[in-house]
Amino acid sequence: MRSGAKALLACVMGAAVLALASCESGADSSGSAAREVPSASAASVDSIPGIPSRELREQYGVTVPVDAIDPSYGRHKAGGGGELWVKFGIGKGDLNGLLAGMGTGEEKLHSGMIAFTSADLELTGWSLDPAHPVKGVLVPTRDDGMKSPSQKITIDYSDGNTVTVYVLAIKP
Repeated sequence: MRSGAKALLACVMGAAVLALASCESGADSSGSAAREVPSASAASVDSIPGIPSRELREQYGVTVPVDAIDPSYGRHKAGGGGELWVKFGIGKGDLNGLLAGMGTGEEKLHSGMIAFTSADLELTGWSLDPAHPVKGVLVPTRDDGMKSPSQKITIDYSDGNTVTVYVLAIKP
């Protein structure tokens, strides 16, 4: 076999190995690897930059605008469910539409409420400043027979033009 053909064969085989490795590591259809956290503690695990796949967003009922600012996410899989956490920024004018897409509204948010427990914060790796102006809400599981996820949502209003949205969706 000539050296050029050997090099081409090596490239093709290398690409096949990489594709296989991404499939085994839980890559979704967008090519992003879903964060699989083996235990309840994610303190040593960073979130994945970007927006979760369409399939994950639909499964957990989480809306993330395509123009979200600095989005990141992670996932802990447990049985048929688990948790998906997403953090991103959006313009203040876009907040009501986003919340409506998740089955709630800004009028349902509670001032000063951080909707997460210390275990939630440990899982997600988030650190929220209680001195910041925040509002939060728990959107409970709907009784629709589909085992819909519950969502814990906290909005940080400390930036003048944008808000930071934190969502932890829990699917039974």
